[in-house]
Amino acid sequence: MTLDVIIHGGYVLTMEGPGSGMIPNGAVAIRGDSIVAVGPAPEILKQYSAHRYVDAHDHAVLPGLIDCHIHTSNAIVRGGSQDIAKWMYSGVLPLLSLAETEDLVAGSMLNIIEAVKKGTTTFCDYDFPMLELIKNHIAAGTRVVAAEMINGLPTVTYGVEDTALREFDTARENKNSPMRCALWRNTIKHTMGALPA
Repeated sequence: MTLDVIIHGGYVLTMEGPGSGMIPNGAVAIRGDSIVAVGPAPEILKQYSAHRYVDAHDHAVLPGLIDCHIHTSNAIVRGGSQDIAKWMYSGVLPLLSLAETEDLVAGSMLNIIEAVKKGTTTFCDYDFPMLELIKNHIAAGTRVVAAEMINGLPTVTYGVEDTALREFDTARENKNSPMRCALWRNTIKHTMGALPA
């Protein structure tokens, strides 16, 4: 059977079996966007052929990493609160309060691209405005569990000494909002395509 890609000769970490499931001199056989087989390279190379071969000798081949807590848009304020007391209230939040939607979208895509280049394929993105930011995940082809940012604190918090959590203002909650309907299910995973109806 001819496949699209065979990655061979590397240290394949399957995360299955005893220990970490490492297969020295392993191989991963791929057709389209699916893994067809994983195993020792001699066995995979004997059983399959491919249009493209990737020699992974002296490299690790592993599943995509998961970032289980990220605010992707925050790339635009990176470094804006280093070495200061109350970094969240004196640095990050004041800077974010000045950001426009297009700034947040650009920061989100920057964070996603950087993470994907380092091996992250799945994100738990807790941010705003999520209906705009999730388009970046769809365009990049990442998996995402997404939630709109919700805080019990005022939107602008700089200069506010009382940072205790407060009750949500239920009068402002719109139970029929597209965000609530689309994103507040148990989990939503996207690889490519449109948001679910």
